[in-house]
Amino acid sequence: MHGADLRDVTLRRVIPVELRDDPDAPGAAEAYVVATVAGREYRLMLDTGGARSTLPLDDLTSTFARADVDDEPGRGALGPGSADTGRVVVPSIALGPLEVRDLVVDLAPDGSDAPTILGLDVLRGHRLELRLADLLLGIDTDAPVDAERALPLSSRSHPHVVVDWGDVEATALFDTGASVTVLDAAFAAEHPQLLEPLPPSTGTDAAGNRAETPMARMAACEIGGRRFVASLATVVPMRGIQRPGEPDFDLILGVPVIRQADWIIDLARGVWGFAG
Repeated sequence: MHGADLRDVTLRRVIPVELRDDPDAPGAAEAYVVATVAGREYRLMLDTGGARSTLPLDDLTSTFARADVDDEPGRGALGPGSADTGRVVVPSIALGPLEVRDLVVDLAPDGSDAPTILGLDVLRGHRLELRLADLLLGIDTDAPVDAERALPLSSRSHPHVVVDWGDVEATALFDTGASVTVLDAAFAAEHPQLLEPLPPSTGTDAAGNRAETPMARMAACEIGGRRFVASLATVVPMRGIQRPGEPDFDLILGVPVIRQADWIIDLARGVWGFAG
C-alpha cells in the first residue's frame, strides 16, 4: 500500500466526536458522531449501551422495508421500550471504515423522546479508541494500550468494567450513551456515603421514557487503578433490567466519568485498557 493510501485509511479510522454539554445539568454531556445511512448523513448518539441502533422516522427511513422481529423492544433505565417502535431494514449504515448492510434498526416513533443512536449492532466486533477530551473516536486503530484487562461482554456485546471506592466495588456497564452515570437505587441505599444529594432533574432514557429522577454528586472513584474525580449521577431502580444470564451491574458508567480518560474498548477480543 502506498504512503498516501495508508494515510487515507488511517484518517478514515479516526471519527470526529461532538460532545454536547447539557446547560440545564452541569456535568452532563452527550457524545455524537455522523454516520451515513443509505447515502444520507445523520448525527447519532454514540451508544455503547444500546444493543440496536435507532434512526429518526423521516422521508428516507420511512421507505425502508419493515422488519418482523420477535424479540422485545429494548428497555432503558427508566422503563420499558415503546411497543410502537417500528423496525426496518437499513440498506447500509457506515461510520468511517465500518459499513454494515441490511441492518435491522429501530425507528423512533412520532413524538417520541427516544434518542437516535448508533449502537452495538454497528460497533460490536471492533476495537474502539475513545478520546472524548480530544473529540475523537478511533476504530480498529493500532493505538497503544497501558495494559489489557478483562472486559466482560453481554450476549449483545455490552461492555462492563469494575469501579471501586476503597472497600466498595461494583460492576458498571460502560455506556457512552448515558449523559450521566446511573446508580441502582438499592446499591445507592446500601452505600449512601458515595453520593452527595443534588436537586432532582427530569431525565430521558434510551427508550424515550421521561421521569423526574434524584440527582447526586458521585464520589471520586477508581477504575483500572486510575482515579476519576467526583461527577454527576442519578439514582434509579435498575436491578433485573439485564437479560437472564447476562452480567449483573449496579452502575451505568456515563460520559461524566468516561470523558476523564482515553480508553481502548476492544469489543472484538473482550479486553480494555487506557490508551497510551
